[in-house]
Amino acid sequence: MRELSFDRFVVTSDEGDWSWTGHNHFYSISVARAALAKGHRPVILAPVRATPGFDDGVEIIPYVQPQQQLVGGRQVIRQLALKWIPMSWSRNAARLGRSVLSKALALRHQWSGPAVDQVAHEAPAGSFGLQIAEAIRTGVLRESDLVFVHTVLTQSLESVLLALLSLKGKPLPNFQLTLRTDPHEVATRYGRRMDLASILNGFWQHEWLRERVRFLTDTAELKREYDELSPFIFCEIPIPVAIRRSPRRDSSGQAGKKITITYVGAIRRERGFQLLPKLAEHLALRKADRAIHLVVQAGGLDKVDDPQVQMVLSTLERYTGTVEIVRGSLSPDRYSELLQAADLILLPYDASRYVARSSGVLAEALSIGCPTVVPDGTWMSRVAGDSCTRIRSPGDADALCAAVDEALGSLDAIRTAALELSKAWSTSATPERLFSSVVSAENCAHTTDNKSSAHASMNPGHR
Repeated sequence: MRELSFDRFVVTSDEGDWSWTGHNHFYSISVARAALAKGHRPVILAPVRATPGFDDGVEIIPYVQPQQQLVGGRQVIRQLALKWIPMSWSRNAARLGRSVLSKALALRHQWSGPAVDQVAHEAPAGSFGLQIAEAIRTGVLRESDLVFVHTVLTQSLESVLLALLSLKGKPLPNFQLTLRTDPHEVATRYGRRMDLASILNGFWQHEWLRERVRFLTDTAELKREYDELSPFIFCEIPIPVAIRRSPRRDSSGQAGKKITITYVGAIRRERGFQLLPKLAEHLALRKADRAIHLVVQAGGLDKVDDPQVQMVLSTLERYTGTVEIVRGSLSPDRYSELLQAADLILLPYDASRYVARSSGVLAEALSIGCPTVVPDGTWMSRVAGDSCTRIRSPGDADALCAAVDEALGSLDAIRTAALELSKAWSTSATPERLFSSVVSAENCAHTTDNKSSAHASMNPGHR
């Protein structure tokens, strides 16, 4: 395999401060360690709360916190202009700065239309672009770097494009941007306000940018959807799992054993966190049948977090004999311990957002041979096969309880299926295979002559 040429292998993620706990931290550190084992120099560009230093030879550099959270593309450009036009500049230079800003706004409307100004309110779309641009401007990211962004939130993609356009003429590193959200979900949630095809086309229209950016995704279904939507050819990459199956899973029989049901990952509505209080009540009533323990990873939450999250946690805390809440940031080792101790892992996700979308937590469960509860009609339910039970009405708490009951009633059978599946997943879903995919020059062809010609005819005048 011929590798791309680079000095440092930089790993980062557009996930906010919570990404430095649990699965996303594990993802970053595992692929960085795989790069180190191959003789490369890995760096993790981490959330602002991270402590700078080294972790087993991997350098950790926190982002600089942007001055404010931004939601609209117009605000992103304006913030970039304000941030990078020093007050000490002369009147002529300031006039030039305003001219650049106006042209940037005009360019933006050329490729995406005015409706994209109204990016959905529920995500801080400008922050990640500002973080990337600031890292380039200050020399944290260098031209010789290969920057692997293992998650780019679709609502942030526009800000990344605008930030890079604002740096035209400056040396840019090579970027590998991973999109893991179903594009149909984006259209459903945002409508024309988030025109994903136009944003991807915005990257492609500029040759100097096109040569520095590649796009990745991590399911075959998503690759097909993005390839149809975009002028780029997306590269499918494996999901890295550094956890290996514990010998305890190979012991036979579950009779009389306490059952641990575990929820890990981001506390967001799309992950079904709000369904857990009803499940806790249901499990508390079942305890006469069997000792059941529900473990919930709550992450590094504080009083300023989502009031609904706080309300859910307060409700869960009432079930002291049934529920254990694991708070605070988790090291990779502690996160691994949580997964290894689980007899059943819950993924009560919103099925409408996970039709083709992957789940790193599911990949971890499959790799270690742990049964799961997943939403029906999704990529998760397809790849988990007989090792899971399915939530027939995803988003419904009663349906979650029914799926958990079904899993508890057939635990030995789905556990056997999970152990069988783990044989393949533990060898294919590895950080080493991911790293090889990301740095492979052959995998990183970004477009074909046919696609280039088709999109050039659709977009005359853009080169």
